[in-house]
Amino acid sequence: MVGFSKDGFQGFPGDLTIVLVGSPGSGKSATGNSILERKAFQSISGFDRVTTTCTREATVLEDGRVLNVIDMPGLFDSTFKREDVEKEVVQCIEMAKDGIHALLLVVSLRVRFNEEQVATVEILKHLFGDRILDYIIVCFTGGDELEEDQTLDEYMAYSCPPALQDLLEKCGNRKVVFHNKAKEKETKTNQRQQLLTLITSILVNNGGKPYTHDLVVKIENENAATDSKNSNQETDKVSEEEELQRGSAEMVIEKLMEREEETVSLTHEVERLKKEHNDHIEEQQSPKMKYGEVEDATGKSPTEN
Repeated sequence: MVGFSKDGFQGFPGDLTIVLVGSPGSGKSATGNSILERKAFQSISGFDRVTTTCTREATVLEDGRVLNVIDMPGLFDSTFKREDVEKEVVQCIEMAKDGIHALLLVVSLRVRFNEEQVATVEILKHLFGDRILDYIIVCFTGGDELEEDQTLDEYMAYSCPPALQDLLEKCGNRKVVFHNKAKEKETKTNQRQQLLTLITSILVNNGGKPYTHDLVVKIENENAATDSKNSNQETDKVSEEEELQRGSAEMVIEKLMEREEETVSLTHEVERLKKEHNDHIEEQQSPKMKYGEVEDATGKSPTEN
């Protein structure tokens, strides 16, 4: 059942995993720290790369579920080779073994939206597949750039270049702003709640299912096929054993029947021989019995006559 927790998050059962991507200097790692509410990722001001490999940290939400945060480097770093980027994608997928519930594309309000960022969506689609668009949240950092009481929507209405607007539309206009240098607890709590609410909307729109990379699906299907093949082979093996056992049993029965037939035949033969023997004895005794009968009738033996 879906319901609001103390975090203000309309949550689904189970742990959550989000991935942070962005250009060096975008405030990606600092945003991760704000979400975790502690300094877990290395973060410094400037445009130099800080994160060099995928790193995962976690926090426990107030409803007891775990929120995993993966800081992923390299996607928009020109110093990263393509094979290195793809390696990080694979590592990210391995870390998010149960799927990605949201991918945060971190963009700084302090930096002009450039051509490299315009190609962001295409890069993400190439690396993760088209379905990743359904899970992207554009996370703006440098919230202190906003005027007092100015909302992100008001700021974007005047300062959003067409390319950025197009990016937002492709990502379902899901956006949030983070004040990573904020000291006020209320500000920190509100921006985190807004993010969790957006994650809820993603889950609702995707039937509660996280994003799973096609590579993972392929591997799972191959593993399932292998398991099925092994199971079939085991079944075939059992069937063969049963067939052998069944064949052995049938052979035993056949042998027993043959022996029984032989026994019956032998019994008949014995009975026949017994009968022949008895008949022979009777034939031998028959003349003597006739001779005795003659002697008894005359009272004399044949010689006496």
